[in-house]
Amino acid sequence: SAAGPLAIAAAAAAGGSVGPMGANIFVFHIPINWTDEDFNAHFSPFGGIVSAKIHVDPVSKASKGFGFVSYASPTAATMAIKGMNGFDTKQGKFLKVTIKKGEEQYNPDAVAAQNVPVAGGVGGPGGASTIVGVQPTVALGPGVSQQALADAAQKGKMLKPGDMLPPLALQA
Repeated sequence: SAAGPLAIAAAAAAGGSVGPMGANIFVFHIPINWTDEDFNAHFSPFGGIVSAKIHVDPVSKASKGFGFVSYASPTAATMAIKGMNGFDTKQGKFLKVTIKKGEEQYNPDAVAAQNVPVAGGVGGPGGASTIVGVQPTVALGPGVSQQALADAAQKGKMLKPGDMLPPLALQA
């Protein structure tokens, strides 16, 4: 029928559907050629999706490179962070997947999962073995640079490489 799952998902997303507290995630560094269908396909294996939308420019409809997935359960959101944070898109980008701002206290497992260093994250590509020295700083420190990045992304600001140098220099 014309009202297939995608039409229903689009209608749900337009209505601002979200999952329960702790079941909603942000995804950054999405390749701009991914469609909502691609986005859905990558995140649906982790659990029932209420809505999954890539943010687009309202005028040009061009992808803004980030999106939101709302799951039916916080467990699915945690699994998605574990499975997709640091995912290599094979386009020079590694996905960054975090719990929705303000929902951290509802899903501490997700917060723990998103703070694990991954490829394309704090230590750069190469996997966990190359960034062992950074892990304690990220796990124990305030995580200023990651937070600054997340805050800026949420406000739609672009951080220039120079913006991140002082905190990184202090950690080194």
